[in-house]
Amino acid sequence: MFDDTIEGPIENDPVDAPLDALEKSFSVLGTLIIMNEETTAFDGGASFAGLLADDVVEVSGFIDDIGVVRATRIRLVGMFPDNRDAELRGLVLNLDKNPDGSGDFSIGTILVHYVASTDFSDLTREALTDGDFIEAKGTLRIAGDELDADEIELEIQGLGDESFDDAEIEGFVSNFESNASFEVNGTPVDASAAVFDPPGFVLTDGALVEVEGRLENGVLLADTVEDEDEAEDVKIKAAVSSVDLAEQTIVILGVTISADGETRIEDDRNNDESFGFDDIEAGDWLEIRGLWRPNSSTVLAIRIERDTDEDDVRLEGPVTSLDMDMNGPTLSIIDQPIPLDDDTLYFDDLEQSRTEAEFFGDPGGVMIGDIVQVKDKSAAALQTLTEADEVAIEDD
Repeated sequence: MFDDTIEGPIENDPVDAPLDALEKSFSVLGTLIIMNEETTAFDGGASFAGLLADDVVEVSGFIDDIGVVRATRIRLVGMFPDNRDAELRGLVLNLDKNPDGSGDFSIGTILVHYVASTDFSDLTREALTDGDFIEAKGTLRIAGDELDADEIELEIQGLGDESFDDAEIEGFVSNFESNASFEVNGTPVDASAAVFDPPGFVLTDGALVEVEGRLENGVLLADTVEDEDEAEDVKIKAAVSSVDLAEQTIVILGVTISADGETRIEDDRNNDESFGFDDIEAGDWLEIRGLWRPNSSTVLAIRIERDTDEDDVRLEGPVTSLDMDMNGPTLSIIDQPIPLDDDTLYFDDLEQSRTEAEFFGDPGGVMIGDIVQVKDKSAAALQTLTEADEVAIEDD
């Protein structure tokens, strides 16, 4: 479900990020937004290269430890000032109430006005106070720095202060003191007994994580902590074997792929802008990029693209097992056995041809954890990896 973090006009044309060619930044309602060409999804005619000043956009994403929104989805909804709809979340500051039930306050650089007819949800206008975390929706004035609020709703930061057996939160780490004491999206977390994915992952302020566990009196006691900011390590090009709409998963080349609200889904076959997960069918040719989750033996999809059929089936990911014995080498990528034979061609990370013995040699050969691409050229069946015509170590 699309739940926007902020809505309003882009203040200036997006500019290239100084340290990452795949990123651009811009501001909406005084909030800095960073978008990524590969991981940000675009809707409504928005595009990484096409957004401009005065485009009115809805932005969904994660707020990092310094208040920057890392956009996961951007939807173009109009042009300012023809469209002056605006929405923002933040802390109430400098509240000034009037006897007639009206008043104003600041959220960051935006001055919010409310009147007697403004609808209040989950709090009353009398109870509104400095420090409340609220969502304000309304109409932006022409100057662009004042909002006439139609709705003001009290928001709960994080997961609240209740208790649940199963709780999950995703966001940026802040106020890190130790694995036993940090916050994610305002929720205190104790990960002293958690399993970390990948193993050896070190928590720091600003790390993007997904935490699962149980909530006790507002503290999330973590069972697992996953690094959500790691680079994609799986790429697949093949036809879909099956789709489970209820679980939001597909099986392709024997691999279970899961999608969530942040997965970027596009249709390059029919250019259908409304194309979503529910439109994927068995037999569709997909290009998938994602993250290998060894604890569940699944891949979390970052991007799914439907395209016209190609001739070559490809599987790329980390090596999860390998062996060299008297019967010849065996190799698995993301737990999928690779059908090696005497005709398989091997290449190193410099794209140089290698013999089977060199490729599997120790030292200098392929290792557990290496990213390896397997290609079945002119595949007889687009839903299976029948032959491993080429096996290549990918350059880090």
